[in-house]
Amino acid sequence: MNAPALQLQHFTPLPGVHCESSTLRMMLAHAGLPLSEAMVFGLGQGLDFVIWPCDDPAHQLPILSGRIDSCGLIEHFARHSGVALQQTQTDDPADAQAQLEQALQLQRVAGVKLDIYHLPYFSAQRHFCAHFLAVVGLQGEVAQVVDTASQGGAQTLALPALQAARASMKGLQASRHLLVQVPAPAQLDKPLPQALRAAIAGCAENYLQPPDSTRGWRGLQTLLARMPHWWRLFADPPQMLMGIANFWEFAGTGGANFRLLYAQFLQQCLAHLDSPALPSLVARAHLVAQGWSECIAGLRSVAQQGDGAQLEPLVQHFALTVAQEHQLMQGLARIMAE
Repeated sequence: MNAPALQLQHFTPLPGVHCESSTLRMMLAHAGLPLSEAMVFGLGQGLDFVIWPCDDPAHQLPILSGRIDSCGLIEHFARHSGVALQQTQTDDPADAQAQLEQALQLQRVAGVKLDIYHLPYFSAQRHFCAHFLAVVGLQGEVAQVVDTASQGGAQTLALPALQAARASMKGLQASRHLLVQVPAPAQLDKPLPQALRAAIAGCAENYLQPPDSTRGWRGLQTLLARMPHWWRLFADPPQMLMGIANFWEFAGTGGANFRLLYAQFLQQCLAHLDSPALPSLVARAHLVAQGWSECIAGLRSVAQQGDGAQLEPLVQHFALTVAQEHQLMQGLARIMAE
């Protein structure tokens, strides 16, 4: 006998640009707390730079991420906002399915973390376990899900594929059967200006005081040192450079490797924070995002022209953007400490 259909009532899909902030935004909105995706991303202290480990640098596309590690955004958001989030994880597939069904029975959006390899609508056929989507319904062997706008937003997914994706441990930052939900009514437990200041200060500290040379501003210095050698390092330089450019612009980043999304967050903070220095820093954040976009366009141009000699001037120009970003974070840290 088939299980009864489970469907959220009065749910509105809100597919966004980044999987974790988009999923969290939908969980919050359905629980009664509507926020923009940029605000969710910023309150979640989402911006960073991380060079992920790579086993085969010559042939494997490097993941040069502009965000904090997976799950970090949700955890930081909960701490800064005071919103109650429930997070569960299990190794047992039956328990995982029961937890998913219980969330839907309680009329909660089920935020699940999974491996994109098992999602048929993804064009990239590789294991990547740091992806989130919202499950909003179950009917027989079919799940109703909402992914990011670039992945089609609201759609159906075969339940076995969803279960395999949730169970996978074959990619980096895997979290088997992780499920996050927001009980209603959701509300900020702290004044918004206080939460914003804590989130901005935390993001700046994370960026300016990274634990090693693969993260934050130190990670960007490592990147600048490696970029001039990419043409000799990569087995297929044009393909790799185009892949990096596409990753920074299209892989759930909102453009400019998350810098545009964070600039939008800071822009929205102007309505809530009384700081004479903030408007000039918001303007600088938009310039930083523009600089990342120019680097992306430059990588595409080098790849299309097949001229590795153009990497050196591109790196020199990008170094100015990296310096601007460092100054931006220093400025944010300074005014948040006032």
